Amino acid sequence: MLACEGSGVLPYVPKTLTSGNTKRGLFTGQDFIYDAEQDHYTCPAGQHLTKGKVRSDRRDNIDHYRNLTACSSCALKPRCTPDTHKRVKALAA
Repeated sequence: MLACEGSGVLPYVPKTLTSGNTKRGLFTGQDFIYDAEQDHYTCPAGQHLTKGKVRSDRRDNIDHYRNLTACSSCALKPRCTPDTHKRVKALAA
């Protein structure tokens, strides 16, 4: 990075994985595959998480994807979330 900055090149470094889920041994957002054509995520158990309500935080609108039925009986749930169901958050388009 120092060599880049010294030559006037702006280095681009990918965001580090800082999720607490990694430290706790839970799945992270990278384990959920987004299908833009169908507008859903596929979880590690192969279930589809569909878009729920759009929520707002102080900066952006955030889409929440979930599958209440599948999460309640999923064998992988202990590796996914301590909550009643998993929510995947994505910036709303």
